[in-house]
Amino acid sequence: MDGATASSPHSGPSMDIQQICSQNLVRHIQQASQGSPRCNILILDCRPFLVYNNLHVLGARNSMIPPIVKRRSRGTVALPTLLPSEEHRNRLISGHYHLVVVYDEDSEELESISQQSNLGIVLRSLRCHVDGKALRFLQGGFTHFRQMYPEMCASKSSLCKEFETTVRISKDETYAKHVEETGPAEVMSYLYLGDSRHAAQKSVLKNLGVTAIVNVSKTLVNHFPEDFVYKTIPVDDKTDTELAPWFNETISFIDEQRERGGKVLVHCQAGVSRSATICMAYIMYKRKCPMDEAFDRIHKQRGVVSPNLSFMRQLQTFEQKLDLVEPSPARSPVRPLPSPCRIASNTGFWSPSEEGYRCGLSVGSLVSPLSPTSPFLSSPLLSPI
Repeated sequence: MDGATASSPHSGPSMDIQQICSQNLVRHIQQASQGSPRCNILILDCRPFLVYNNLHVLGARNSMIPPIVKRRSRGTVALPTLLPSEEHRNRLISGHYHLVVVYDEDSEELESISQQSNLGIVLRSLRCHVDGKALRFLQGGFTHFRQMYPEMCASKSSLCKEFETTVRISKDETYAKHVEETGPAEVMSYLYLGDSRHAAQKSVLKNLGVTAIVNVSKTLVNHFPEDFVYKTIPVDDKTDTELAPWFNETISFIDEQRERGGKVLVHCQAGVSRSATICMAYIMYKRKCPMDEAFDRIHKQRGVVSPNLSFMRQLQTFEQKLDLVEPSPARSPVRPLPSPCRIASNTGFWSPSEEGYRCGLSVGSLVSPLSPTSPFLSSPLLSPI
């Protein structure tokens, strides 16, 4: 037995998930690396992508649910959201994995995990597809594991440098395959979304026909100023960052390149939050589609995208400026109700209010409202001052 069996609060008393300690997880990883036929293991890291990308358990895959998906869920999410890789989804469904281990930063007991936390939703969703005997929760999370076994942790960047790593995650797959790099995501025929690695690959960009690059960061360099037209948006991925004032100027920049027959790459450090927000704003404007639809279009092409909550609020304000969503019932009682995903759900993220929509974080039964979104530009196509 790997650990104590705990009755999980996530889906009722019938859902029993066993805990696994760091020592036993390492033992299973080592057995898998030796090709043990009964030790195919899948490890899911439920922390934010940037945190995972910095350091994680060797062989773990990130399973962070974007806030925009979480607020639309009713306690569970679809398997493609948990595992973007079709290969791994098929293996999971077929019972290929004898052990599925899930962890967050530092949770010690299942009973302490919030129902609306990323870990809680992942466990509840996995329970629909995984035999309870195979599903494990890592006691103490990544913090405890790293303290005990720092040599069993790795960052994505370090693994890319050692691409020939031969640690086996299952009997027919090397760890190198887990970190196989892919190109930028094509979100429109002339618009690509990527990260800092893509922005540094001149030959890849040339082969795609990219002629211009939008660099959404303060620190990343523009590598090829003689080969591409650059636009830099000097912002950080922080909750107090105002990215919305750059929407209109960037939309105009992308359109100018398109009219000239060019293509544009939009990137930030990881291609998760800042650059994804810019691409969503562009799609919302060009396609006249609401925020949720714009997110879905991009998420299908690049599964790791996850704008932070502040950027989501700014996108929602942009959505209202573009008149892509019905007013709240409080403002116009005779108009139809908004779509269900815009009414306060059990995630506690979004609800109508006198001022429009209120965003809040659910902790148990408490909802803490976030500060109102900063005013957006009144004209649809004005450049920031």
